[in-house]
Amino acid sequence: MSDMHDIYYALLYKSVFNEDPEEALVAAADFGRDLMKHGIPPEGVIEIHQKAVLRLAGAYPELTLQQVAAPLMAPLMEASMAFSFAFRKQRETRDVLEMQLARAGRLEAIGTMAAGIAHDFNTIIGIVNGYAELLIEDYPDTSNTMEYTQQIVTASLRARDLVVRMLAFARQTPIAPCSVDAVALVRNVLKMIRMTLPPAINVTFRPEMETAYTVADPLQVEQVVMNLCMNAADAMEGSGNLELQIAPAPPVLHVDGSLIPRFALIVDDNGCGMSADVQQRALDPFYTTKAPGKGSGLGLSVVYGIISDLGGQLDIHSEVGMGSSFRIYLRLAGRTPPEPTTSALPEIH
Repeated sequence: MSDMHDIYYALLYKSVFNEDPEEALVAAADFGRDLMKHGIPPEGVIEIHQKAVLRLAGAYPELTLQQVAAPLMAPLMEASMAFSFAFRKQRETRDVLEMQLARAGRLEAIGTMAAGIAHDFNTIIGIVNGYAELLIEDYPDTSNTMEYTQQIVTASLRARDLVVRMLAFARQTPIAPCSVDAVALVRNVLKMIRMTLPPAINVTFRPEMETAYTVADPLQVEQVVMNLCMNAADAMEGSGNLELQIAPAPPVLHVDGSLIPRFALIVDDNGCGMSADVQQRALDPFYTTKAPGKGSGLGLSVVYGIISDLGGQLDIHSEVGMGSSFRIYLRLAGRTPPEPTTSALPEIH
């Protein structure tokens, strides 16, 4: 602490005796930031200033108040402002870190819960689906019972897909990474999605690259594309434009100094868009703005989890009434063809 008093006394001396007033102000700003780093409280700044003024008055009693008033106040104001800015920045950083830690805690707790629910729920689904298949064998194709039973089977398969999402969120699905061409994969997923979307939704895919290989589990990448497309369809409420792109992206610098090549998967829609508050919570598990029964709130959280596991990046740009844009940045691997894979759902025990 004594060093702090000496440093501040020296810059006050420079300010009062006009040795270098500009340098004294710069030093005062640095001094204020240093006080913040050392954990000195706000009242400590005033205390240091008062002691330095008394020390200066004792050393130079001939100085009048009129001579020293302005030179003494300028460093104090500069140091106080720098201290305040540093304090506010530290507080904002702390708030962000606390929010991230709280989100990580929620994700871990909900992930554990989701895994347990998913396994129990899957057992129930298996029973329902098994009995439904027995009914299909017992009734002719033309009966109403057959039609109703088919709906039960369809609903149970959708429920099974929800279980897979929950397990993916909880990180308990088997991961089988291999070389995947994202361009070909998006085309295949869109073939399935177009059949389930309302006819008034126009889907376009404009790849700017012939191939875009990345190392990932094909099932997980399919899940990302499907979740984003279904989320966009819900936001457009039955009609609108859904556009997907794959384009080169700027490389990022690795810790070893090398550049990591990347590509971007972009999903744009002209739906209702999201407010800033909704965007802040959009990646939280089970958070949804949809009506009860219309969504699980897992879609975007699963996307975020998968992209994070792949070492990628997810950016969201959205405005209310202007639609949304989801940009996923993934590492661009070599140009070798992908290994043979299947996109069948993983077994759940």
